[in-house]
Order: sequence, then C-alpha cells, then structure tokens
Amino acid sequence: MTLDFSGQNLRGRSFKGRKDLVGANFSYADIRGADFTNALLVEANFSQAQAGREPGWAIILLGVSLLLSALSGGASAWVGVITAGALTHPEPIQLLAGVIVLMTLAVFMTITLRQGLAIASSILVVVGVTAGAALGTLGAGTVVVSALVAAALAFAIALVASAAGAGAGAGSAVVVAGAAATAAGMSVAITSSETTAVAGSVAAAVAVAVAMAAAGLSASVSWKAFAGDPKYTFLRQLTITFAAIGGTRFREANLTDADFTQATLESTNFRGANLTRTCWFQAQKLSLACVGGTYLQNEQVRQLVVTGEGQNQNFDHCLLRGINLRGANLVEASFVGADLSEANLQSANLSKAKLTQAHLDGADLTGARLVAACIEDWGITNETKFDKVQHEYVFRRLGQKRRPKPDTPPPI
Repeated sequence: MTLDFSGQNLRGRSFKGRKDLVGANFSYADIRGADFTNALLVEANFSQAQAGREPGWAIILLGVSLLLSALSGGASAWVGVITAGALTHPEPIQLLAGVIVLMTLAVFMTITLRQGLAIASSILVVVGVTAGAALGTLGAGTVVVSALVAAALAFAIALVASAAGAGAGAGSAVVVAGAAATAAGMSVAITSSETTAVAGSVAAAVAVAVAMAAAGLSASVSWKAFAGDPKYTFLRQLTITFAAIGGTRFREANLTDADFTQATLESTNFRGANLTRTCWFQAQKLSLACVGGTYLQNEQVRQLVVTGEGQNQNFDHCLLRGINLRGANLVEASFVGADLSEANLQSANLSKAKLTQAHLDGADLTGARLVAACIEDWGITNETKFDKVQHEYVFRRLGQKRRPKPDTPPPI
C-alpha cells in the first residue's frame, strides 16, 4: 500500500534515505524545507506541491548579505584611503598613481557590463601588473597594486553579497546602502587620526563611490544573470545556490517517473537526482531550482519540459536521456544526434521532425505521430517502443522532399 501525504504540512520533515516512498502521494502538500536526499521516490506524485525553503531562512540569508556588504564596504574604504593619500600627495608621481587607479576602475566597470567579468578581470590584472611595474621604480607602484587589489576584493565580495541578497529576496538597495555606509564610516575613522581633513574628505568620497559602484555593479550583473545573459552564468548559479539553502532537497534521490505537474519548485535542490521520465508539465519557478548534473541545466530544455512546446526548435546533439515529452508539440523540431534514450515520447507530435542519428534506445514512442519525420541513421533497439505509432510515411534521408510511394513500407 502506497503512502498518502497529500495536502499535509510536511515543512522541515526528513525523508532522507527512505525506500518506502515508491508511488507515494505528496500532491498539494507543503514540503518546504523537507529533505528527500537519497530517497526512493519512483512514481511519486508531487503535483501542485509547494517546495522551497522555510520562511525563516530568508532572514538568515539577508543577514549574510548585509554582513558581506559591510565587508565589501570595508575593502572599499581601504581603496579610498590609499587613493586619497595619492591624490593629496605633493609628489606628481603619486597623483598619477591615484588617477590611474580611478581610470582603471572606471574601465573595469564598463567592460564588466559590456563584455563580462572574465574579460574585465583579465584587463584589471594586466593594468595592475603593468602600471605597478612601471611606477614601482618611482615609488608609486605599491599605490596602484594595493588599491586595485582592495577594489577587486570589494567587487568580489559585493557580487557574493548581491547573490545572497537576491537569494533572500532582498532588494539591491539594501546591499548598496550597507556597503556605502560602512565604507564612509571606516574611511573617515581611518583617516581622521592620521591625515588632514582634505585627505579624509577625499578618502570618504572615493570609498563611498567605490562601494556604491561595487554594489551597484553587482546588482546590475545579478539582474543580467537572471535575465539569462550567458556571460554571467556563474553568478546565476551562485544566486540559486544561496536561494536553495534551507530549501527542499532531492539530492541523489530517485525520481524516475515522478510527477511534479504544477508544483512550485523555487529554492529546491535536484542536484545528482535521477530524473528519468520525471514530469515537469506546468511546474512553477523551475528556473530557480538547483539542477546541476541533470538535463534541466539547459534553459531551452527547461522551457520544453514545462510547456510541452518545442515546435521548430533546435535540440541537435542535446543530452536528453530520460526526458519526459509526453504529448509534446515537436512538429519540425530538430534532434539531430540528440540522446533521447529512455525518453517518454508517448503521444508526442514529431511530424516533420529531424531524428537523424538520434539515439532512441529504450525510448517510448507509443502513440507518437511521426508523419514526414526524417529517421536517417537513427539509433533504435529492441527496447524502443513503437506501439500505435502514426507513420503514414517517413523520410530516410535528411533533406528528402518527395513523399515515398504508397506501397513503400515504413522502416519501423
């Protein structure tokens, strides 16, 4: 007899490693914060379940974000102190070093927004090393290197703070304000006892500018990451990882043939889980779940399993092993060289689809429509199911236009 947890409040419950959950019913249940790590959940029903993290974790993540923003502000304060010392120094070479620092930071931020963090970081390193070496013989190289290292640290911490803040659902203004306030306070405190009022004012101004720029840049980059900009994939993954802390965990669980229809899956961890033929139809916020090591890493594939709409789309050479596309609209879709082994393609409309060299070992095409599909060199085995397939005619060669003669038997 299968277990029935439908509609129950299971927040924070542990089902870790349990083997008695085959076919269990979790529909409409609140499973926020529940732990299903290594559980056997074959054919389990999670339709319209509420997954994610428990409310208290948002406060913890917000605290982490504010702490990190304060650390970023502290690093920014050191940039302000170092740069102010150079800009108010009587020697021209020191002034030049301060100007180089400010120009380099401006270029770094511009390139980060336009070209991505990797290219911008490389330029920052090159400029720092080159300027440091050139000015080192004149006694100003340390200013450039120290300021840029502190600035890089401020930006790096601000990015993590922004990721943690986004994971907590906090606005970017919180991170910006925290970093700026810390930077201003620290820079004034450091300079007030050691330098002139002018130097203190310059230090505070530079520190606040760097802190706000770091926090603002991280917020902008975070927004682009969530918008799907491939240049910031790492930051998106970092943010989702933060958001999943304290969330529902399915790590290494066996979810073969499980059903998540219309389930809410924000802040849920599926890393390493067996998702063979798992149903995701109309699942909510799947893009905000941790899905590393699964076919759901591909954004296009995530949209496909949620909507069931793949008409005219290109999935050439994609790793789609075990994907559930039951009843999906795949008219004229291209799966050239794709791995569809063990996939559920029952009742899918594959009319005019390109299945050239596609791997279909163990795939279930029961009731699928293959009219005018191209099946050149496709990989089928005795385990591939073709019961009640509609295939009035198919093409044996990619690019073939002429319909086969009526007396030509379909090669299935």
